[in-house]
Amino acid sequence: MCPHPRQADTGDMIEVVHLTKRFGEHTAVDDLSFTVRPGVVTGLLGPNGAGKSTTMRMILGLDTPTDGHATVNGRRLADHRAPLTEIGALLDARAAHPKRSARTPSGPRRDHRPPRRTGRRSPDGDARRARQRARSRGHPVD
Repeated sequence: MCPHPRQADTGDMIEVVHLTKRFGEHTAVDDLSFTVRPGVVTGLLGPNGAGKSTTMRMILGLDTPTDGHATVNGRRLADHRAPLTEIGALLDARAAHPKRSARTPSGPRRDHRPPRRTGRRSPDGDARRARQRARSRGHPVD
């Protein structure tokens, strides 16, 4: 989440006070309190099921807390006239990076490296080398 920079000098940007969320008998978030101050990188860390996404959803007003409250720039996000100008969030990175995984956090591995510039090359020489590489890898070449 990234609060709007124009609020950077007004104190706490995000405040979570005694936030609790229960789903039936399961407690997803239990009496959580913290503040996010301007200019401080803050993260929610924990194993699957620890309540990180539920906490984010409550801050964003997507889930209603069972108890406690969360404010952004001093007010509940729903009370802001234009909430999308106050905060932005991407709760599921796969929405932007569908091939992201723990093994390859930035997506599929790319072995491509830009060519070394050791001097001038002619376009004909580059094409010849590309054909040679393709043949050596078993690709048909005209």
